[in-house]
Order: sequence, then C-alpha cells, then structure tokens
Amino acid sequence: MSTIPLYIGTTAQDENGGILRLDFDAVSGSAGSVALAAPQQGASFLACSKDGKFLYSIVDKMPHRGEKISGLAAFSIEADGNLKQINEVVVDAGLCHISLDNTGKWLLGAAYTAGSFSIWPILENGSIGTVRQTIQHEGSSADPRRQAAPHAHQTITTLDNKHIAVADLGMDKVMIYPFDDATGMIDENAATFGQLAPGAGPRHIAFHPCGAMFVVNELDNTVTAFHKDGEKYESVQAISTLPEGYSDGTWTAEIVLSQDAKYLYATNRGHDSIAVFEVGDNCQLTLQDIVASG
Repeated sequence: MSTIPLYIGTTAQDENGGILRLDFDAVSGSAGSVALAAPQQGASFLACSKDGKFLYSIVDKMPHRGEKISGLAAFSIEADGNLKQINEVVVDAGLCHISLDNTGKWLLGAAYTAGSFSIWPILENGSIGTVRQTIQHEGSSADPRRQAAPHAHQTITTLDNKHIAVADLGMDKVMIYPFDDATGMIDENAATFGQLAPGAGPRHIAFHPCGAMFVVNELDNTVTAFHKDGEKYESVQAISTLPEGYSDGTWTAEIVLSQDAKYLYATNRGHDSIAVFEVGDNCQLTLQDIVASG
C-alpha cells in the first residue's frame, strides 16, 4: 500500500492538545485530512518502533498555572491508525528528543535544560519501564547566552548499535558512549567525542553507511562532517546551510539522509528552507540547492 499514517505531536495545553494523524500517499505526495489519533496534553517529539506497532511521545503537562509535569507516554498503533495509550511515566527532567535503539528494546531521551540523557527499557507489551541509567554532562562553550551550561539535544545510536551519540549544544561536542544493548547500559568512562567549532551548537546527527557522522549546528547554521578514525570521529568539513550573504536571524533544526544515502537534508528556521547536500563517494558534502519551505 502506498498510503501510510503520519503522526504529529502538538504541545497545546487545552482541549486541542493531542497527537494528530493524517494519511499520506507516498506515490502522489498528497495527504488526507487531519484527525485526532490520541488526546494527549502537551505531546511533542515522537518516536515510532520499526515494526510500526508502537509510538512513544514526550509529554509536558501544565495542569495548574506555573506547574509542569514532564513525562513519556507509550501507545499501541491500532488497525485503524488511532493510538491506544499503554502507559505513562514521569521523568525527572524535561525532554526535547527521544529515539529507539536498533533492537527496539531501549528508549533514549535527551534533556536540553538539564544537560543530561537517560535510557529506559521497553517491555514486551510496548510499555516504558523504570529508567535504567541517567548521565549528566558538564561543560560550556563560547556563546554566553546559549552555551553557559550543557544542553543535550539529541540521543541516538550508531548504525551498528554499539555506541550512543549525544549532540550537546552547550558543550559544542557530540559525545560517543559505548553501549551494551543487552543491558541498556553505557560505559561513561570510555566515552570519546567529536569536537565542533566554538559557538557551533550541535543539535542533531545523521550517521552514513560510509562511516561518516553528519551534525547540523543550530547556532552557526552549518553541517559538520566527521569521519571515523578508529574509535574517534575527526572533523573534516563544515559547510553552511544558507545562501551566501544571508544575515537575518535563523537557526537550523533537523538533519536527515535520503533512503539511498546519496543526499542529506538540513532545515533552516528563520530562512525557512531546506538545504540539500549531495554525499560524494568519499563522504564529502556538496551543497546542491536551498529550497524554500514556506
């Protein structure tokens, strides 16, 4: 079938809050009308299991003025595309990004304000278990307003699932931790890192099958290419996501590879565009186009 459900997290704190669904036709590129898949106050970043059976959401509720309850919610994806909540857990620090490891047994979450990341087990019925491990970052970088403290912005596994990579905007580093997917534990003492330029502000990561790690940087609007040298990642290229001469306020957001891994896309918020890069045979990036996104 060419039609697949798309789910959208919305952070509304009233009756309009919830996870929305629309049917997307992957052949024509058309989308159907938007419907409520699950009422969920303060839903934001989502992660879907590879088998399409479960969906996970960050939840930030504000039931009373000035009070905020942060958590995670697990849903089963029903035959009609709607969502049925399995469970919900409270977390100590508000999360900005979640992802699943390659086994689907572990949920990874980055906490921006706290500068930490955590790992939760996924149980057989798809529910979220008790947090397995939390790692607190320490450090800062060049921008006194945005980088006075660590700010973990994304936590994902490498393609082989043997390491967890954490983009920390506040430290200008991508931390790389050895990961045991049998126990859900990382070895904090064996961590390495990829160093970004001062003030770059690493936000999100895309790993390429050639061994490269591409990092989109929120503060200086660049993509940095790292090549792997043994167990370490060395920076080999930094390229702008913006047209030459553009100087208005703008910040990058997401980075993603095409399914054939020949192209890399990075989004600009402010310039409101998507930068398109070709990935060469040697994993070098070449800017092909900057497409207005409205």
